[in-house]
Amino acid sequence: MFQPLNIPSFLHPYPLDCYEYLPWFSGEKQASVEKHLESFEDFIDHFQIVHEDVIMRFFSKYLIRDATVWFKGLRVESIGSWIEFSNVFVKHWGENKSLDSYLADFYTLKRKQNETFPVFNQRFCSIYHGMCCH
Repeated sequence: MFQPLNIPSFLHPYPLDCYEYLPWFSGEKQASVEKHLESFEDFIDHFQIVHEDVIMRFFSKYLIRDATVWFKGLRVESIGSWIEFSNVFVKHWGENKSLDSYLADFYTLKRKQNETFPVFNQRFCSIYHGMCCH
């Protein structure tokens, strides 16, 4: 199930009683990829999940239907961090935003109240990498 993830052999346990609240992403364009990531990050924050291996394993479980097919088609052990995972995800599933759109996001970017630094850093990196690709 986790073959594309390059995670350590020692895995941190999942938090109890939170799997039922995990949001899902199928690949259908019902909401923006950014909104889906925000929903997943809210889940991570709410349950205070801090270990990267747990975040990455939860995110792979978050993917259903076409998104699961995409994930299983990735190279074995090709994803080594949450930031890398989220960037690969956005690159594949995200909309082609213009440079102006990325710049507007970048200039208005600030850390949200109660937002953990890893989550803020992921948003920053996603915007930054989007700008660099143009």
